[in-house]
Amino acid sequence: MPWRPFRGVIGIGALKDPALRTALLDLDEWARQVRSETKEVVSVSDPLVVDAMTGTITAAAQTVAIANTHGHGGLGLHVTGTWSGTLAFEASGDGGTIWASVNLARLPSGEAVTSATAGGIFHGFTAAGYSNFRVRASAWTSGTATINLRYVSGSDSRAHAVDAQGGLSTTETRPAVGSLSIYTGSGAAQTIMSSAASRRGGTIFNDSGVVCYVKFGTGASSSSFAFKLVDQGFFVLAPPLYTGVVTALWASGSLYVTAFS
Repeated sequence: MPWRPFRGVIGIGALKDPALRTALLDLDEWARQVRSETKEVVSVSDPLVVDAMTGTITAAAQTVAIANTHGHGGLGLHVTGTWSGTLAFEASGDGGTIWASVNLARLPSGEAVTSATAGGIFHGFTAAGYSNFRVRASAWTSGTATINLRYVSGSDSRAHAVDAQGGLSTTETRPAVGSLSIYTGSGAAQTIMSSAASRRGGTIFNDSGVVCYVKFGTGASSSSFAFKLVDQGFFVLAPPLYTGVVTALWASGSLYVTAFS
């Protein structure tokens, strides 16, 4: 009798060999468990501490630095000690060859500053596009300043899929559109970013010649704000991304706001 291929489905219960039937039932149960355990993690919201650094400055041109900011996240800085001098806050986007001044917010006032002449706590540097951050003694008279830097990567907003074998694949949605709006100060609070679930980031540049009070919410004022943005100050909205309304108050001049989507 010639051999012919079988086309069809054989139910496990129809098999006569008990051992084979048991093995196939076990295999079928394992496959169902694997399918039920396959999952997708849409987002991971916990911030991850990437780096922390403690050092001292006792002379001009000395630095304490974070070597790699991974291009995103934020920074906290605590300066203590008895000293006299000027500490400049600087970032680099090319691995540490060219440096530029950046704003940190002095606590508790929220004033945006690029340097310090006294100890305190500072935060808010957004590392989007930068590779390094440092505190540098641009001028020094005497004493020892202790620098505590704590860099946090920010929330991971990428999508992660875990397959049945435990493999991990990652998909990152990057902004493709940048919409620039220019606002003129009037002494009253203005909405500079409307609530937008599709927001992927944003920047604010203060070219007004005056201090601007920025708030993540409605009704920015000189007594209700998230931070002060000084003239020529630049702020980057980085992960974890805030997608609600942003308002600002400044007396006159221009504010350049770019929203990424």
